[in-house]
Amino acid sequence: MKKLVKYLSAVLIAFLLFNCSKDDDEVTQPPQAESTRLTNYTIDGVPFNMTYNDDGTLFKYQYGNTFAVSATIEYNPNGDISKNGSRTFTYNLQGQIATITQNLSPTASFVSTMVYDSQGLVESITANHNNGQTGTIQINYNGNNKPVLISEYNESVAVSPHAKTTLTYDDFGNITQQFIERSNDGITYYDFSTTTYTYDTKKNPFALTIDKIGTSNNQLFQFFIGMNSVSFGRQVAFASLYFNSPNNLVAIQDSFKIITYNYTYNDDDYPITREEIYDDSSSGGSVYTYNSIFTYETY
Repeated sequence: MKKLVKYLSAVLIAFLLFNCSKDDDEVTQPPQAESTRLTNYTIDGVPFNMTYNDDGTLFKYQYGNTFAVSATIEYNPNGDISKNGSRTFTYNLQGQIATITQNLSPTASFVSTMVYDSQGLVESITANHNNGQTGTIQINYNGNNKPVLISEYNESVAVSPHAKTTLTYDDFGNITQQFIERSNDGITYYDFSTTTYTYDTKKNPFALTIDKIGTSNNQLFQFFIGMNSVSFGRQVAFASLYFNSPNNLVAIQDSFKIITYNYTYNDDDYPITREEIYDDSSSGGSVYTYNSIFTYETY
């Protein structure tokens, strides 16, 4: 259940991040059926449901049974998201997200402010918590406008508040490695972790659903960073892999665990079942198995 909660939390985070660049991603993503969308999936019986507006954009998402968590999405007249659950968005004159405000509680909130480069890519993010804590992120890109180096300073982290995350990709735009370094002073860094990822050649249903939310700005990935920059946790790749990768994960491996995924697919090459085997027995843990079912509709 602990692993399930972690995964569902990642799902919720990523569905709050919506700007996937069509200009950047159409070159690398496999073709997607325009008349197909994900409406439901379950993990060991726990449902995650999505409902859509008449124009095809996502209206509401909900997961859980007895204590279900849900949120609705509001759009401004330009078709951009103005509110998503407890988060509100403002835009600059170029139609790019300028700020994201998250209300954590009646007395706690933080604001993330984005700065863009000449190509319209987010080059830096500053987050200010109302308790005075701040977080800053600098992003460097490769020739395909994919983030390859993310440099972070997180004031709320007592030990090693500086971090660097280096990402590598395959030819389809899937993240294949995440290398994290940490530092106490921002000068001398030490290796913290290396995680590798492998994929199938089929279509990722989460990326399909994200595409139905609305795409007026840049990459979903960038805003995962922006919306979590105060409590970032150096989990850059983990959540975004499921939602911004064109293909489906078949394995994740680091020094503590191995996660493998086995799928069955429909005629459109989308998964309809998935078996996840989480094995951290080599580091003193156990082996867990989770089973998922995916449901789609055409429109």
